[in-house]
Amino acid sequence: MNNFKKYAFYTILLGAVAGFSAGLGVISVVAYQVSFGDVSELKKSTILSRINEETTIYTLDEQHKIGSFFNDSHRSYVPIDDIPIHMIRAMVASEDKNYYGHVGVDPVAIFMAFMDGVKRGFRFRRGGSTITQQTIKNILDRREHTFKRKFKEMIRALQLEKMYSKEQILEFYLNQFHVTANGKGIGIAAKYYFNKEVQDINLIEAAFISGSVKAPSKYNPFIKYTKAKRDKALLEASRRKNYVLRRMYEQGWISEQELKDAWDKPVPFNRGKFRTREVALVSLIKGQLDKPEVLEALGMDSIQELNHAGLKIYTTIDEKMQDVAQLAMRRNLSRLETILQGFSLEDPELFKPLRSLEVNQFYYGKVEKVIKGKKPKIIVDFGLPKGEITTESLIRTAKILNLPTYKGYKYHLKEILDSAKPGDVIFVEVMEYNKETNEAVLEFKKKPTINGGLISVDEGEVRAVVAGFENKGYNRAMFAARQPGSVFKSVVFFAATQLGWNILDRVDNERRIFSMQGTYYFPRPDHKSPYKETSMLWTGVKSENLATIYLTANLLDKLNFSEFQALLGSSGLLPEDDEAPRDYHYRVAKATGVQLDNSGIREFLLERTIEDMKPDLVFSGRLSLLRDLGKLWWGRGYLAELQNIYAIELDDISDKERAIRINLLKRNFERMGVLENDLSADWLSLSQEVQRVGAEGAFTDDNLAAVLSRFRVLSSSGRPTLAYVRELPGEEYVPTEEVEEISLEPPPGRALNPLDVQAIWGSMDNMGGGSNIKLEDVLLDAYLPLKYYGLIKSGIEDRYRVVMEQKDEYSLYQYFHHHDFRTSVGLKYLVDLGKAMGVYSNLEPVLSFGLGTNEVSVAEVAKIYQTFKSGKTYRFFKEGPQNQLNFVKRVEDRDGNILFEAQKEEFQLVDPCYAAQMGEVLRKVVTHGTGRRARGELYIDLREVTGFASGSKKGKVRIPAFGKTGTTNDYTTAYFAGYVPYPTEQRQPLDHMSSSNVIASYVGYDLNQTMQRGPFKISGAMGALPIWTDYAKGLIKVKKYSNYLDKFDLSLISKQVWPLKYHECTSGTKVDLPRGTVIRTSQEQDKEVFGFTNFAKDGETFLNEFSRTRSINSYVQLAIKSDESGRSLRRMFQPFHRPDEEQVGVKDVEGEPDTVDLEEEEQKEIELDSEADDLDLELSPNPSELGNEGNQQGEESASRKGPAPRAAPTKPTETKSDTDELW
Repeated sequence: MNNFKKYAFYTILLGAVAGFSAGLGVISVVAYQVSFGDVSELKKSTILSRINEETTIYTLDEQHKIGSFFNDSHRSYVPIDDIPIHMIRAMVASEDKNYYGHVGVDPVAIFMAFMDGVKRGFRFRRGGSTITQQTIKNILDRREHTFKRKFKEMIRALQLEKMYSKEQILEFYLNQFHVTANGKGIGIAAKYYFNKEVQDINLIEAAFISGSVKAPSKYNPFIKYTKAKRDKALLEASRRKNYVLRRMYEQGWISEQELKDAWDKPVPFNRGKFRTREVALVSLIKGQLDKPEVLEALGMDSIQELNHAGLKIYTTIDEKMQDVAQLAMRRNLSRLETILQGFSLEDPELFKPLRSLEVNQFYYGKVEKVIKGKKPKIIVDFGLPKGEITTESLIRTAKILNLPTYKGYKYHLKEILDSAKPGDVIFVEVMEYNKETNEAVLEFKKKPTINGGLISVDEGEVRAVVAGFENKGYNRAMFAARQPGSVFKSVVFFAATQLGWNILDRVDNERRIFSMQGTYYFPRPDHKSPYKETSMLWTGVKSENLATIYLTANLLDKLNFSEFQALLGSSGLLPEDDEAPRDYHYRVAKATGVQLDNSGIREFLLERTIEDMKPDLVFSGRLSLLRDLGKLWWGRGYLAELQNIYAIELDDISDKERAIRINLLKRNFERMGVLENDLSADWLSLSQEVQRVGAEGAFTDDNLAAVLSRFRVLSSSGRPTLAYVRELPGEEYVPTEEVEEISLEPPPGRALNPLDVQAIWGSMDNMGGGSNIKLEDVLLDAYLPLKYYGLIKSGIEDRYRVVMEQKDEYSLYQYFHHHDFRTSVGLKYLVDLGKAMGVYSNLEPVLSFGLGTNEVSVAEVAKIYQTFKSGKTYRFFKEGPQNQLNFVKRVEDRDGNILFEAQKEEFQLVDPCYAAQMGEVLRKVVTHGTGRRARGELYIDLREVTGFASGSKKGKVRIPAFGKTGTTNDYTTAYFAGYVPYPTEQRQPLDHMSSSNVIASYVGYDLNQTMQRGPFKISGAMGALPIWTDYAKGLIKVKKYSNYLDKFDLSLISKQVWPLKYHECTSGTKVDLPRGTVIRTSQEQDKEVFGFTNFAKDGETFLNEFSRTRSINSYVQLAIKSDESGRSLRRMFQPFHRPDEEQVGVKDVEGEPDTVDLEEEEQKEIELDSEADDLDLELSPNPSELGNEGNQQGEESASRKGPAPRAAPTKPTETKSDTDELW
């Protein structure tokens, strides 16, 4: 026992000695570090620089500065002598009441904080840091939470106390605490919360500022967006103010009366304003960093901490291409303003004298002298600098002015020279500037009110983004949601190729009615087309509205039942395990808006029956009937919609358009059934009466007058035919009140006469024979022979019985044959595909989807076209859509340590073969369609490239481009989106699927006014494509494409086009583009030679984007499959992949699509004219004939503001009768 006590005593003694020694050691280390440690970080110059330090943003080359988050107006360093004593005391009372009694570290406060945490169950909420320690923490800006950091902060706090007085340390602290996103420090706080200078704040304001330091957002009412939250913030602010007042009173720094006077008074908030010149790009980058995963990597709780963290942000922005994009936007917005507003002078008040100019910048100048004659020019004064608008520049401006007027550029040149007088103010761009002589070469411009946006992307990384003429404030490229017009047609084409369509498949291009779930859509074309059917390829090339909508409504036509089921599974529409049929039908109806019914099945079977009759009709030469039957629809609810069409006011619809809609609406199967019954009854009635009283007697019978009027004689190339037309009950126009009369079309053909009646019914025997006209030959509604109606009717019923016999538990086979459900599933697939490609805006599943009636941003369009390029999507952050855009490469601290680095993840959304086919559509848009301006402008001039012979006859190499125009229905927005491949290796073809810059641009007024001057309207080709093209031209120059050319490749020079690398799934095939007919197969690439233009130098001439090119035959890279039966077009089925699903390969469709055998076609040796296309600079005789590329759903039928006009009686059209020859 004694030994145990002895050992215990020595153990305790040893421990005490060891503890004392360790403590002495720690004290010694601390003392040494305080006295002799490195204090370079605590020099006053270093501290002040850290306080005023900001986060800086750099471009892709990591050399050029884009900007920073704040300018000088957000910094306000206030010396301690200018800070009121009550402000200083309030801060000390709130943050460190023992401040004047410790040496930088407060052991008592640390012990009290520790004990408080123990009482709370080891939840340590109370801080023990002193003002000195907090100052050190903010100065060092260390983000790691380790004991080593805490120990170092303690050493630095002791060093700081040794180096500076308490007042100096307070000065540091009061100028660096966080206030808001507008900055930090007492100067910012006084201005932000109370709109005062620091010297003017009172006791209450000082108490609040001091109390809000630890949690400024909690007490800030300015950032609360509901009344309840603002009221709560005000209450918390008052409580916090009173807490500080009480602490000041306890310290003896305010009297009891001062405490009472301030206690019940509210905090007098009065928000101050901060001026910022932050460019739109800076706010974009800041917004992207405001993500939990990024803030966690940066060790920040709020994005506001980034403002003065002293970090370096390296972005994906290419400094040179950003400048190119901004200049292209400014020049073309000015161009559009000139087109839309004409020539005019600027406000004289806008002129400010200048001492120097910069090239490619825009200024207001004062006309000094106007020189007329053969070489006119204008001399412009800027103050010290002078400038000259040359003859060539004046002619270019005159040509732009001529685009909407057709008066000739000489007329407008005279207009400019006669209008501009000395002293007038004009807007110009500096093209050249001599700094020594202060002389400039100028280009006439106009300050625009129209705006736009452009974004350029390379594999998800943004290379350039501009938001209008002044790239500040609201970023239109990222956030302006507008209708994109026909650039969305490509989404429909892309989806169609995934669902079994080939780009050569023909689609209907005539007017028709589209009905779905009680809604009726009458889309119209935006330009005249000579083709009643066009290939999907040509539909994209010439931006055909009607064909696109037809394709949208029939996306599932190439799928068989098993493929249809696979699509339902991909869309989440298959029955779930153990799901009750009733629950399944409810879920499907909720997802698609369609309920399964028998009428919908018969409606689809109507289309199938007519499709099956197609070979017989073609063989018998009844192509006109085939086209008419193609417009036959089921007819549900047509009577109500007919009255709606009658009710559209005259100002909202033309007589021609009303007649077209009425005709399309009446051409329905249900109506034909009524006509069939009426025809049979009237035919029998007439035959009996004529047999009884003769033809003359029948015409004198008043009871037969209505029956006789329903039969009409139609002239034709052969013998005349008999038609049966009548107005059915419910089809009559019923006016609501006395208004203007409307014109309705008369019935076709001519009325019967007695000779007609005798020839038809007079020679009949009792069995109905003997007449040359049979009942089955009569045309229902003047187009459908009765016998064909019978075939269609029986065909529908036969198919209906087969479909209903296949009924399963969930009726999937019936869903497969339901008209509206098929259409709805196709629309849902379009919406899902759009979201998978990165669209986060709301997409409505409407038939006008391809016309761009949904509102999206330019950035979203760029992501879509990025997927078209390769079939891939790119992801950089955990949050957000699957397809993302990235601005930030990495973030470093001031010491170069990487805090965050973006990690790119690629995802193959669809098979690359789909992208290859999409690329062919977009390529032909540029070579043969609405994007032809880019075809002529994008090239390398070999005469300007070192190493090429200057005397070369050819002299140019065209750079292929891919894209699509878009224009909204009301011309409020013009779009162009696409991509330009860039070289990566010398002497190699351009690999557009892997190495391309995606570019999307739009123009339009911020308030969505129509872009129109007289009959001339701004389309995608006229408005957005020039910006896109100018950016692409800058890309070719900046990226030095010419360095990759083989200067000895004579083949390249002779072809005048840089070759492309095509995907292995495709083969070169010569095709009749509009008809989709294969002419011959070949492994050769395009031999087409196109002209070149240089509008920037020569001036602009009008290009009719819808004019027919001289050659409609071209080589196309088609998806081909080869098997034992030969080579044929490949039809593929593969819904887009989802990240959480197992990826499966592409499969050939197993349905019964129309096929084209390439070898059989080749044997026909069809040789069509392949004459090279020229510049296609046709002048349209009437600009009003030019249309847009958008047509919103239900545009006119949705506008019914009042009672409709009364129908005017019209006389039927009479034709000369030769009855003896007719029958």
